[in-house]
Amino acid sequence: MNKDTVVASIIGFSLGLIAAITIWVLPRIFPKNLAKPTPNTQTNQSPAPLNGFSLDITSNKDGDIVKTKTVNLVGKTTNAKFVIITTPTLNQVVKPGPNGEFEISLDLFLGGNQIAVSALDNDNQDITKDLYLYYFEDKI
Repeated sequence: MNKDTVVASIIGFSLGLIAAITIWVLPRIFPKNLAKPTPNTQTNQSPAPLNGFSLDITSNKDGDIVKTKTVNLVGKTTNAKFVIITTPTLNQVVKPGPNGEFEISLDLFLGGNQIAVSALDNDNQDITKDLYLYYFEDKI
């Protein structure tokens, strides 16, 4: 071997060792959850109504495992002019009925499916709830 090959091998091994040690040590130094929720996003906890404005998902719950490809997402809102359902492949606007109920049929992908349900009132305030549904064809 020539001198350049030996030097390059030593430098490469050293950099790889430093990277491996860094990857092993850093998670122990820093906190595991650095993500902060966005201010307008609320999870499926029942929020305090804003001037009588609320959003509840009454069918599927966050983290549900379903065995059918298509699910009906059912919910209820008060004082909302419309509801927006967002998935990675669909943006659908639904007008709530007279009693505030809404329903939409969604096709799921195999595995995890993130669904955001947002309600908008007449004052342009919004409530958003994130819902994760897991679709598997086989028994788990």
